[in-house]
Amino acid sequence: EPMVGQAVPSLAPSEGTLYFHKTECFCFNQQPLEAGESTEMPLIFIVDKDLPAHITKLTLSYTLYDQGKQPAVTQTSRKDTTTNDNG
Repeated sequence: EPMVGQAVPSLAPSEGTLYFHKTECFCFNQQPLEAGESTEMPLIFIVDKDLPAHITKLTLSYTLYDQGKQPAVTQTSRKDTTTNDNG
């Protein structure tokens, strides 16, 4: 059945939220979805070069809520923040 979803993000560790900046995200708007539909949802972000060295991984996850129903889907993406180019 069709739905209109609203994604709500979560970032771990929470200290990383000060250094994680979304410039484009499907979570900024509600997403209409048809039953069985497959779609790409945009996400563009910047990890600030001042991210503390002790934070070596950020885990970004989303819970997709059907407007008017209980939580439906959780999607997780991991980003290794270790670099060799000083940011």
